[in-house]
Amino acid sequence: MHEKGISHRDMKLENIMLSSDFNLKVADFGFSSDKPINKSLKGTESYMSPEIHLGKKYSGKSADLFAAGIILFSMVTQTPPFHKAVNSDSLYKMIYANRVDLFWKVHSRNKPGGLEFYSPSLIDLISSMFSVDPVHRPSLAEIRAHEWYNGPVPTYEEIKEEFSKRHSDWVNSNLQSDASIPEEVYEPSVFAGHSTHRGLDGDEENDEQGLSLKRQAAMYTPEFRRYSQFFSTSNLEELFRTLVVFSCQLTSEYKFADDEYSVDLVFIEDNSKIELTVNILQLENEGKYCVEAIKNSGDRFAFNDLYNKMKEYFGGHVNATE
Repeated sequence: MHEKGISHRDMKLENIMLSSDFNLKVADFGFSSDKPINKSLKGTESYMSPEIHLGKKYSGKSADLFAAGIILFSMVTQTPPFHKAVNSDSLYKMIYANRVDLFWKVHSRNKPGGLEFYSPSLIDLISSMFSVDPVHRPSLAEIRAHEWYNGPVPTYEEIKEEFSKRHSDWVNSNLQSDASIPEEVYEPSVFAGHSTHRGLDGDEENDEQGLSLKRQAAMYTPEFRRYSQFFSTSNLEELFRTLVVFSCQLTSEYKFADDEYSVDLVFIEDNSKIELTVNILQLENEGKYCVEAIKNSGDRFAFNDLYNKMKEYFGGHVNATE
């Protein structure tokens, strides 16, 4: 991508995909640029480099590599390195103050072996990629020449075998067939002021402004598999009932689609705001459904926690594989 003069400008975990053969694919080039220097504010705030937050002109390639450092850190630790790369951030300010030792000390808490959880070469690489001044960050060629990058790696066949096993384990652990089925019910009044449908011009109208449409399940598209989805052979209306009760009881805001089995949710906890859409989709095999959650905004890890909470709430409805 960079070798062809293109910078992505929205590198993040959500835009890193795996093919069926477990090859990495980069998605969503909507903010990409072929300019060597950019000045427009593009990307996702928590992945933006310091110079973008400061409103300066920036190299899209350097910004991509800064975001790649965040992705690498998150994959290793299962937590983001900081909220955003500004001097007021409680973690990134340590890097601003040239105290990367404190940064790593904080991130070694609750890690097996403490600071030894991280190899010295990994600490060196990521610390350089997080530098405040883009001039001090390594280029792609320098990253490729780094000790950590050239460390031992499994073969492609070993990767396929390991990831196939992980996928199989995840599918099996995703089932909750023996769990109880939620029995709570909702009052029809929950839809008053909390439903929308699409007008002919594509704009949303609330349920009091237009003709109420009969809900129909949208079709599931297998090309867009997500981590945040599960399958069920339960009755469609029972699945929707559970989704409605979950929305009313455990989220801060909710708005149901009037024509599909779908809801937009807002969840606020500990100053973290997550916006997501949950859809119930029908597979071609009648009698089987997919419940998918799509993050619209907010922290990826907080979203994952919310999805797992929702899946657990559905209990025995999580009873099938694709």
